[in-house]
Amino acid sequence: MKIGIFTIGLEGLKLLKAAAQELPEYDYELYVETRHKLKLAPEAFDIESTVGEGVKELIRRQAKLVLVLEQNQIIVSEQFPSVKIIFSKTPTELKNFLNENPNLEKSLSQNQTRNVTLTEHTPETDLAVVTILGATLIRE
Repeated sequence: MKIGIFTIGLEGLKLLKAAAQELPEYDYELYVETRHKLKLAPEAFDIESTVGEGVKELIRRQAKLVLVLEQNQIIVSEQFPSVKIIFSKTPTELKNFLNENPNLEKSLSQNQTRNVTLTEHTPETDLAVVTILGATLIRE
């Protein structure tokens, strides 16, 4: 099972990089909501359903623990009782949480994989992935 990270916008890239540096042994799955419509009219979308869709996708990708960088994690937590959802913006908070939950920590896979999914690709988002993570971009 993986550690999932969901964010609206690209700030999740920085959290993934920091978490993977501090806790390199775990598998991470980052799902980033980057659709252009959010930038044009952020008030026109429902953040709760957007976060819910992102968490659902991370669960589908075998995340057992999901970090949500948005403020709606409590509402979303009630929708997905089979997965632990926490609000965290730092790897230290993640590390502390894992120390406090050793059974969950033992269930996480440790293959050191990092997967990033953007809901919409633009030259700017692709450049951010390469620049922040220092990674090679492979589109599926």
